[in-house]
Parts: sequence; structure tokens; C-alpha cells
Amino acid sequence: MPVVFFVIALIPPTMWRQYMAMPVPFLIISFAYSLLYLRKAAEKREVGGGFKMAWILIAASVFVSVVSYPVVLQRIPALLNPKEWAANRLHETAGDIAENTSGRKLILTLAPLYAIEGGCDIYTELSAGSIIYRIADSLSATERDVTHTVGPETLAGMLARAEPSAVVLNVEFDFLEKPLFEQAVGADWEKKVYPDHSTAYFRH
Repeated sequence: MPVVFFVIALIPPTMWRQYMAMPVPFLIISFAYSLLYLRKAAEKREVGGGFKMAWILIAASVFVSVVSYPVVLQRIPALLNPKEWAANRLHETAGDIAENTSGRKLILTLAPLYAIEGGCDIYTELSAGSIIYRIADSLSATERDVTHTVGPETLAGMLARAEPSAVVLNVEFDFLEKPLFEQAVGADWEKKVYPDHSTAYFRH
């Protein structure tokens, strides 16, 4: 899995550093499994100093990593503060969005997690986020019907069938989100900006 995710992170056209986070959990698991195996083997006396040697190698690797890139030390305070973890911040934001959304609680956004995490509904046509949204208009009408997708030029038809209760923006590129704002957000909608710069517009 680490190898597969590493290759995926390098696939063009976009290669962002956050993509390299995908293999990390599997690398950590691989270390834990190896140490568990050595420990059990040491208890059965099948391995002499293998377990201690493995610990020394891992400790040395951690030391070299920190010395070669000391910036990681600045992240330790954030590690000890769960409220600052990205997942917890997103959960808090999603909960606030859900609390401020009235009516059907149907959220229009290119980042469905903000709606789903708060227990709100999303448009199935945008459930895959911005990837399919970018290319949907290049598909034929039949292909869009089969795949249940919409693009910037076909967004109006979807909104005519079901108006959103709220719109969440500033989670993708401006040129992708501009049609959402222009076609859905009314002049009297309430605006709220969150710490992660995501912006929600609420219908009242």
C-alpha cells in the first residue's frame, strides 16, 4: 500500500506535498508489525538481539529524520492539542454549518465532507467533488445522465430541481466555485467565514 500511494502521489497533473501523507499510516503500521513479530520471536528465544537491534535502528532513523528536517519539531505542540487537529477542526466547522442551516439542510459545495460530517445532505451530482465537476460539461447529455454529474455550464438545471439551503465555498479554486456563488447565493443570504477560510452562505 505505501508503494501504491507513493506512485499515486506522483501522478500528474497535480502533485501537491499533502498527497505524500497517504503512505504514512501504512509505513507506521509496517514498523509496528515488524516490532511485534521480533518481540514475540524474542520471547520464544528464536531471535537473539534482533528486537533490541530493531529498536536501535528505528530510534536512529527518527533521530536522523529530525536532525535533517527540524521543522517537524514545531508540529509537536499541535500534536498535543487535539482541538487543532485538521479532522477535529473540520468536524467543528461542519457541525456549525449544520446548526446554522435551516430547512432541508441541502448543501451545495465542491467539498461534500463539510456537509456529510455535519449530518447534512449533498447533491449526488457533486458527491465526487471537483474532479468530475471539471469535466462533466465535456460529456454528452446522455453520459451525464448515466453518471449523474454536472459541470459549471449544466449546474443551473440541477439547482432548478432542488435549491440549496446553504452553499460552502473557498474550498476549491475560485474559477470552479464562481458558478456556484453566482447561480445559488442570494443577496440576502447570511455569510460566515471559518478559521480554515472556508465560507458558508445560509438561506434564511
